[in-house]
Amino acid sequence: MFCGKCGKNIGNATVCPYCNPQQAPSPEIRQQTSAEVRPPAAPTGSSGYQPPYSAPNQQRQPYSMPSQQPQQTPTGGYQAPNPYPSAQQPGRGGSPQFADYSRPAAAPQKKSRKGLIITLIVILVVLLAGGGVAAYFITAPMRSYSKAMELKNSGDYEAASSIFADLGDYEDSADQITDCSYLSAKKLLDEGKFGEAKSAFEKLNGYKDSADLITKCDYGTAKELMDNQKYPEAKRAFEALGNYEDSKDQVKECDYQIAKEKVKTDPSAAIDELEELGDYKDCEQLLLDAKYQFCENSKDEYESLTIYSYMKELVAANYTGAKELYEEIYAYRVVDVFWNTDAKNHDKSSAMTEIPEDKDMVLHFTVEGGTPDDDMVVHYKVIWPTGETDTSHYDGHGSTFTLTLTKSPTGKLTVELYTDDDEKLATSSVTIV
Repeated sequence: MFCGKCGKNIGNATVCPYCNPQQAPSPEIRQQTSAEVRPPAAPTGSSGYQPPYSAPNQQRQPYSMPSQQPQQTPTGGYQAPNPYPSAQQPGRGGSPQFADYSRPAAAPQKKSRKGLIITLIVILVVLLAGGGVAAYFITAPMRSYSKAMELKNSGDYEAASSIFADLGDYEDSADQITDCSYLSAKKLLDEGKFGEAKSAFEKLNGYKDSADLITKCDYGTAKELMDNQKYPEAKRAFEALGNYEDSKDQVKECDYQIAKEKVKTDPSAAIDELEELGDYKDCEQLLLDAKYQFCENSKDEYESLTIYSYMKELVAANYTGAKELYEEIYAYRVVDVFWNTDAKNHDKSSAMTEIPEDKDMVLHFTVEGGTPDDDMVVHYKVIWPTGETDTSHYDGHGSTFTLTLTKSPTGKLTVELYTDDDEKLATSSVTIV
């Protein structure tokens, strides 16, 4: 039997002689305990060693304690050697031959590391703080450079250039400023701000393809002028570009637009310019328009061979209104019929409305019509108020005829034109008062 308090073998005794020193163990008990030591069962969940149990009536060999020296505890005392080295010690103290199971063994005290760890952390923080401040200032240019590159890549070239300028000679900041200016100029070009872009490229002194992009700016400016219908200015701009892209074709387009504008305002100039363009676009139709407008403006100049040639071309092309205009220009007619008393004065402003006394009355009239190459023979007939007639041949365009009257009849006087086949061509009249 083992004592429930100290765990020692007390044999068949009812009171533990070890816990009660006044009752010494009997020799039988001492012999039994020296021969057999059985530790109490390990606590539940413990990994301590549990020696095998032997029945009390079985013969056992005496247990021989291993030769171990007592070990000094952290408190300055000594602990008996563990008779069960592989078993967990539930207690400490007691006899050198037996483990003391009367109370749990105190865990070995360990030196506290918490204060040391805190001290190390504080030192590390201080070191890192000092190093961080130094690192912050040391890496400031690098961070600024990185920020400038971000701005540049995002298209904010002005802000990026400002930071690069502050960096001075750091890395390639100077080159980055130039590149930002180049990219800024390209952005202006893409936005159609050709004048501003050209100025920016010119300041780059040939950086990369700046020279080519300057020419591109000039081309864009010329196209802009053309879109705004400033054709003379656009033509000069394209001519300055020479063979760049389609500049020559654009010059021709400008000529076309300029001539087209002149069809009604200056048809004579338009005719010359359209003839140079040949069959470009609808120039042939525009040429007919210009010629018709020219004849319309100059129909009183029926003797002009130029007008005559234009009119024949228009009639042959069935140009709208050409036949009517042709007849109007080349039809025979009598104009400026009036009378006065002076045979040499053909000025219509000298016309008289009353018959003078004792003076002969002189009739004036002009015959017009016919084409410049017309060889048809015509004659006129003057029918006086009295019924008398005078006839003569018409001998040219714009011929002025003068007839002196020996009598002064009053009434209606008529002038008529006829062909040799007596086909009436025109008639006109005046009333003599």
